[in-house]
Amino acid sequence: MSTSAKPLKLTVVARQKSTYVVTAEFTDENDDSVIPNTINWSLLDEDEKIVNGRQNVPFTPPAASIEIFLSGNDLPVNSELTVVVQAEYDSGTETDLPLKEAVRFDVLDLPGIPIFLL
Repeated sequence: MSTSAKPLKLTVVARQKSTYVVTAEFTDENDDSVIPNTINWSLLDEDEKIVNGRQNVPFTPPAASIEIFLSGNDLPVNSELTVVVQAEYDSGTETDLPLKEAVRFDVLDLPGIPIFLL
């Protein structure tokens, strides 16, 4: 995971009331796989408000690759969401180095299906 100015835009859209998986893989300053000491993630809407109470959710146990499962109220219809992942890792010479990345994706409705069926 590297740090970028704007969140990466994922090309696969989520569907309302379905399940969406965001995968994060962690690498150190040499692009080698690393298991962070700590990992947490947050889910924000287009106004940068927290969605469904998903703020600084810890991911345990830490791993070099994680999957964040979003479903139900995590995926409000016709919205653009951002998952922010933050972690800290130790390198060969430094400790508690920060990693932070964000990805954006769209949540679309299911056309032709009445809302009361969802």
